[in-house]
Amino acid sequence: MNLLTNSVVKLQQRPFIANNFPKPSNALTALLLICMIYTYASKVTAESDDYLFSGDDTKGIEKITITASHSIEKWRLEANQRINKFRKADLTIKVVDKETGKPVTNADITLKFKKHHFRFGGIISAPEFKNEAYKKLFLNMGFNASGFNNALKYKLGKYFKKYKAENIIKWFRKNKIFVRGHCLVWPGDEKGSHLPQELAELTTNYNNSPSDSLKKIISSETIQMIRNGASRWDVDEWDVINEPRGNHLIQDIVGNKIETEAEWFKCAAENVKNKNITLYLNENRVISDPAKPDSAFTDKLKCYYDNLQALLKAKAPISGLGFQSRFAKLLPPETIIARLNAFNEFNLPIAATEMEMKKTIETEYDKALMTERVMTLYFSHPLVNGIYAWTILNLENGKFNRGLINPDYTPNLRGKIWLYLTKKLWTTNLNVKTDKNGIVKIRAFKGEYDLKAKDKSKKKSISLELEKDSIITVRI
Repeated sequence: MNLLTNSVVKLQQRPFIANNFPKPSNALTALLLICMIYTYASKVTAESDDYLFSGDDTKGIEKITITASHSIEKWRLEANQRINKFRKADLTIKVVDKETGKPVTNADITLKFKKHHFRFGGIISAPEFKNEAYKKLFLNMGFNASGFNNALKYKLGKYFKKYKAENIIKWFRKNKIFVRGHCLVWPGDEKGSHLPQELAELTTNYNNSPSDSLKKIISSETIQMIRNGASRWDVDEWDVINEPRGNHLIQDIVGNKIETEAEWFKCAAENVKNKNITLYLNENRVISDPAKPDSAFTDKLKCYYDNLQALLKAKAPISGLGFQSRFAKLLPPETIIARLNAFNEFNLPIAATEMEMKKTIETEYDKALMTERVMTLYFSHPLVNGIYAWTILNLENGKFNRGLINPDYTPNLRGKIWLYLTKKLWTTNLNVKTDKNGIVKIRAFKGEYDLKAKDKSKKKSISLELEKDSIITVRI
């Protein structure tokens, strides 16, 4: 995005006409006029960004937002009940006089929502991240979690080295962004795709009866690859194995599929940089499987379920279930929640690791409709800890048009849905007064808040984090 060009475009949308200014009589006047126009354009851009990314811009999604907040469909009522139960907590605010300790009645209380406890993440493109406008876009979207499309994949390490993922992770840490790692091993299809060159070359010697020495070498190289990645990167969670259902070349060569995959998880757990880390088995088309759209159980779901069950039995330290969540159809809400519920027995955290709407959902409106449906159902499920948009910004060439943001850096309908849900519908902001006992009681979304209490000339401001039912005493 050309910031100046964008400013001019936005400027033209406002009731401001440069011709209203008197014609400059000299060079100094002309310079002052240019400065005034530039200052105004910058102000308009900032104000426009505030509106565009506030969640208030619902043009084109009005019907969806009304349905999201007022529908009495059975599935939605049940989802909202779960959201109220699992995503909110009771907050009691007591205001007392700091000198006497007596309750302060009729005090003004302002509670402003700042950040979600739940992870609403945007996965970034490392090459794009060198652009300051892209960083600003990331912050404007309000993402509190992130990761990389490709920069941590071992195969692409040399290519992405110039983008300095370490520095980007430091930027995440500075801005208090939770970081997920993707991925430690993508075991390769029958052609060896997704494997680093040195490992892919070894697999070319594979036949139906690989020698013991070849098995040993490939197993050792894979373990070393996992060890190197796990120990290097400062992340909070890892996709340890990516898409093993269709990528099992290494397992086929080494043999003992379950034992081999369990060993990979054990290696990751032993070598991670941060010990309190969640280790995911990441797979595609589990919840989003377009096959049998009215069925909770598909062959792909069963494959993941069986593999997970066998790995846990083999003592693999799996601590998270990664469902990519790329949707190709308008799946019924009942199907989506039933598929999520199929994994309740494992009682492990679930993440929508790569959420996108595919081009087979033909219209932008239907993509937005499905985005709201998926986000609502995942947010409502007690085991889901995060939803990650895999693509933030759509490219001008139209390739992989699955992002939330148009090439001109304005939200598309999917992006508007994301902003509306995360910044409006699922937030708590209020201005109230304390009762006769100096108390305010509310049920609020879990997250970080700014709290202000004021009574006449006395006032107090604090920050608070609401993770569970809490009682806060404010002394003014």
